[in-house]
Amino acid sequence: MKSSKFLFTTFSAILISVFLSSNVFAASGYARVYYFTGTGALGSGTTSTISSYLTNMGYSSARGLNNSVSTITSAFSSRKVVHILCHGYFADSTHKGGGLQCVAGSSDPVDWIWANNLTNNMSQAELIFLESCYSGCTNPSNGRLDSTCIGLGAQSTIAFVNEITASSSSDGIHYFSQRVYYYLGQGYDITTSVYYAQTNTINMYGSYYGADSCVVQGGSNTIL
Repeated sequence: MKSSKFLFTTFSAILISVFLSSNVFAASGYARVYYFTGTGALGSGTTSTISSYLTNMGYSSARGLNNSVSTITSAFSSRKVVHILCHGYFADSTHKGGGLQCVAGSSDPVDWIWANNLTNNMSQAELIFLESCYSGCTNPSNGRLDSTCIGLGAQSTIAFVNEITASSSSDGIHYFSQRVYYYLGQGYDITTSVYYAQTNTINMYGSYYGADSCVVQGGSNTIL
């Protein structure tokens, strides 16, 4: 009887172990992380870490450097997770948001992604993370990027109402973004992951670097 109980306990433990192992990497599909050179702190440090987290979660993740407007907008409508690290539009205090700069330093409108130009269905997107200043602001001419993505079917978005900053390619707001994906990889929903990442950032640096202006839509979703 004692031996039988031992065997049952051992078998149960094996079943639990197999179940957990099969669900550690529950995510699937393609993820893309885009970044641009020549603009201060925008670089490889943060995006490499983010892509690694996404790979560990089960996504087929790759980074894109200095990609075109068409490449990135296509990803919005074809990838499960899209993270874009770039500058956001700011003309003055009442004309900000609605645009993402895809050619470093360019003021030419064709080198920007504009909210009002996005029209393709994004229902496959589990998360679109816009790591750029003012990406959560409504521009009277250009629209609002995160809300536009949600309106086109994206399940969730992360964006920022104010300026976001860093002093290197891995600290400040970049540290915050990395921590968001760390917690997503632990199975937390998006809102909770953002909250924990904000707490980590203020504890690490004594500053949010703009992370406290983060806005989340569809935040009860988990992507793992």
